[in-house]
Amino acid sequence: MPYIPREQRFGDDGLAGTEDQTPTAGVLAYVLADVVDEFVGMAGLNYDVICAVRSGLKGVLGEFERKIAEPYEDAKCAENGEVFDRSLARLHDVVWGPTTDAQS
Repeated sequence: MPYIPREQRFGDDGLAGTEDQTPTAGVLAYVLADVVDEFVGMAGLNYDVICAVRSGLKGVLGEFERKIAEPYEDAKCAENGEVFDRSLARLHDVVWGPTTDAQS
């Protein structure tokens, strides 16, 4: 969990004042934790709220993976070449059988 020094945390005005923050994983985690804390404060703490928070965070992560991370990784793979050549060849052999010269 990101333990941002108190003087670097934002107050009641939300994200205002965070423009001077260096965008790090810790700052992002703090911002997300603050949003969740605010949601729980408004909704109350019970099993349904815990499930809603988990579901919401998983949904955001899924969309981020699908729309941002995966296309970025695919573009970098196309630009720089596959890293997992050997592993993918082994997977191919396991799933479809070894490739022989006659099949190539």
